[in-house]
Amino acid sequence: MGRPLHEFECEAEFESERAARVVYEAVLPDLEAMPTKRSEVRAERRGNNIQITILAEDIPALRASVTGTLRLLTVSENVLKLLEGGREDGSTAAER
Repeated sequence: MGRPLHEFECEAEFESERAARVVYEAVLPDLEAMPTKRSEVRAERRGNNIQITILAEDIPALRASVTGTLRLLTVSENVLKLLEGGREDGSTAAER
């Protein structure tokens, strides 16, 4: 990647440290393997939060990386909830 001109930062908060760890470990290989020469994605887990930083040379590369990263986080969290007996809307079997 050349000189980054654009930056995006966000923090995803999870219900527990375990949930954050599971999601982080699930998405990290994909984030590291994102095939782009125009952007870089960094992720760090802190307790029950995942901090995401995306650096990009241009707006289209930034948008693509943000979209891909947020999609990975969302899908991983939804799968975790389903495996724990809940639904995508956050409700559990006991609440249905």
